[in-house]
Amino acid sequence: MNPFGRLHPLAILLYYVVAAVLMVGISNPFVNLAVWIMSLLHYFFLTGLRKGFRMLWYSLGTAVLCLMINPLLNHRGVTLLFMLGEWRITKEAVLYGMHMAMLLLASLLLFSCFSHHMTAEKVMTLMGKRMPSFALLFSMILRFVPKAGKDFREMAALHGNHPSMWQALLGITLEDAVQRSLSMKSRCYGMKTRSSYYHRKMDRTESLLCVCCVAIMAGLLVCQYMHPYRVRFFPSIHMDRLPLWMWALFFIFYGLPLIWKGKEELSWYLSRRKITDSATREKNSRQSISGNY
Repeated sequence: MNPFGRLHPLAILLYYVVAAVLMVGISNPFVNLAVWIMSLLHYFFLTGLRKGFRMLWYSLGTAVLCLMINPLLNHRGVTLLFMLGEWRITKEAVLYGMHMAMLLLASLLLFSCFSHHMTAEKVMTLMGKRMPSFALLFSMILRFVPKAGKDFREMAALHGNHPSMWQALLGITLEDAVQRSLSMKSRCYGMKTRSSYYHRKMDRTESLLCVCCVAIMAGLLVCQYMHPYRVRFFPSIHMDRLPLWMWALFFIFYGLPLIWKGKEELSWYLSRRKITDSATREKNSRQSISGNY
């Protein structure tokens, strides 16, 4: 398992909430691009090359669609590129479409990584005691997309992509949701006489991560209140320059899963090399002893 996925559910939830709030609050196209790249690398580590390239292909298709639709619907801006019939295609509308596409892709990848880390068991751990109904519903929502995708690929391989196949997929999905709800009800889920969650305490590292997330969010709110950062696309483009310390903070914060993964891979590599070297030295010593005899 990815080391970031072994954290307490509250730490994972708080990290991704702050990550989304920072990205939307700053709303800088270059920050969104950096978040998208780091989230894509994280998604590659989580799911492998095949699913990662599939997500990249879908993301680029979504970006192209958003980039094409926005200039056709939004005709504001002072810099005219060309006329498409009676429609004005402006540079500001095109750049705003690119900005919204990058924001959408970064948010999609963040949610994909979050759904990979926040499993149904962690949702039950986090909210099963105080909000059992919401915890069950939220875990079913997180489980819906990957299961529906898997069922779709299996049914499309067997029967082809037909309208009747979509109806069957919808029926299977609803039937699975009903069966799971009835199964949890028969197990007395949510009753006071039965504990339906696993209590796990937070260690020092997880508590420090939560404190840092809260401090970063509070610092962003204070900075935006005292010195608001502005990004404007209409009627002309204007973008305030971010200070260097803020860029460093963003790269460290959004790169935490990659840093954690790299640290674990480096520790495992050094341990494996140490074990291999000790085994080689032991083998050479045994050969030298046998050669003396």
